[in-house]
Amino acid sequence: MVVTLDDIASHIGVTKTTVSLVLNSRGGKTRISQTTTDRIRQAAKDLDYRPSFSAQALTKGKTSSFGFICGAIDSPFLAEMTALALREAKQRNHHLLLAATQWETKSELEAFELLLARGVDGIMMFSSAITPDSDQYRYIHSHQFPTVIMDQISGDLPMIFEDFLPGMMQAVEHLKDRGCRSVGYVGHWPASRLKFPCFEQACKHHNLKASSWPCEVDPDLILESGRAFARNPDRPDAVIVVSDMAAIIFMQGLTEEGLRVPEDVAVIGSDDIRMARFMNPPLTTIIRDRTTMVTQALDWLIQMTDQKKLLLGKECCLPTKLVIRKST
Repeated sequence: MVVTLDDIASHIGVTKTTVSLVLNSRGGKTRISQTTTDRIRQAAKDLDYRPSFSAQALTKGKTSSFGFICGAIDSPFLAEMTALALREAKQRNHHLLLAATQWETKSELEAFELLLARGVDGIMMFSSAITPDSDQYRYIHSHQFPTVIMDQISGDLPMIFEDFLPGMMQAVEHLKDRGCRSVGYVGHWPASRLKFPCFEQACKHHNLKASSWPCEVDPDLILESGRAFARNPDRPDAVIVVSDMAAIIFMQGLTEEGLRVPEDVAVIGSDDIRMARFMNPPLTTIIRDRTTMVTQALDWLIQMTDQKKLLLGKECCLPTKLVIRKST
């Protein structure tokens, strides 16, 4: 049975208001005696009282909780981002409710509705589901509901996105400097929708032959793509891969077919996940600033919650950059 404030009040013979004031640390303002305060706290402990989250939220007018919607957290990049978001939210005295989807628009919209039903104060989304023609977009506007879209562009909602061109320019220039004459892009869609155009632009700028080597999301298929690439006599001198995890698997396929990295093929990833620096060889990669992405999103949510107003048209563009390790 759930223990209530009424139960504590009846147990020791005081009013519910007195119990509420003490357990919400406001007893001093009403000059409640130390003896009564101690009795109430001891009774709460003896009766195994647990504060009601919904009741506290009703009193305060907010839940001090945010929602975070993202794709599959078996991705190392998103797993690291999620851990970072949980840590940063805690430092700001907020809870974070996670809704992990599988990059399905329907699931992402359902997650949005579920988090609304849980009473979160705001939501940050690493997702493309919220579009100007969606019911959720209209809800956000009509209720001024704090929302931040990450890594996407969605109307005039607050957005944090990345510019992959600087990192891609640096990557292609680095490959050209080391003597590469042709570069392949290994990736799958939709993850490549922003990266591949930047890759093509960078290769054109540096006058290097560009080619595309599509691969699937499944690790076994990425491995096979690496093997097939190694067997192709017309393969390019280097590859830039859609993600670090895919690059690591792709390199395994290359080595299984007898190619050496970087002597035979230079490999560059994207994300800078933790394990990238511990690979053999350590992976050269395009860094994505997930720390700023997460902290900026949380700060905006808190600001919008306090002001009860959307930051319409607010944008933050984060440039990428190359970190050179031994895979090139």
